[in-house]
Amino acid sequence: RRSPGDKTPLSATLRQIGGHIQKRDFAAELSKANQALTAPGMSEHKRSRVLALVADSEFKRGRFMEAAQIQLQAASKSVDHASLWLRPHIGHVQALLKAPQVDQAVVMARQAVALAEAKRADFEQQVSAANFKIKNRIQVFVPDLAPRVSVVATRMGYLFLQEGEPEAAEEFFQKAIESTN
Repeated sequence: RRSPGDKTPLSATLRQIGGHIQKRDFAAELSKANQALTAPGMSEHKRSRVLALVADSEFKRGRFMEAAQIQLQAASKSVDHASLWLRPHIGHVQALLKAPQVDQAVVMARQAVALAEAKRADFEQQVSAANFKIKNRIQVFVPDLAPRVSVVATRMGYLFLQEGEPEAAEEFFQKAIESTN
């Protein structure tokens, strides 16, 4: 059953899974997630969103390495999307920090910032091409907006700061500052 705020069946399913996680009803959450993941015709991006919730469940249960692995699976299914990739990357780094696998978390956070830089550069190139097409009255495709590098780097910095890793946090905050210039 969908609530009035759910625009799609997937949003209703995600809300239900999230509700089970909040109630710590992990068996119901995993059952609902399994149903969603095995549904025919589900896109990789939608699978990514479900997997990220499953990883949240493992994180909440204190199974940090399992959560990190599931977030990595979710990230691999959404890496081609302009913005969906960010949530599982943040979850992956957060789980590694809790594991604690700080060195691996730093490596993965750097990769996330590099991915943000690449996606932002691709977005800027598409916008530039669109501007040319507009000037020449050619039909234009508007790309999805990729997250700013400063936003990704700042979020990574806060993850490290919250886990008591100020040296690593400083690297990402510095990267955020540099990317705004």
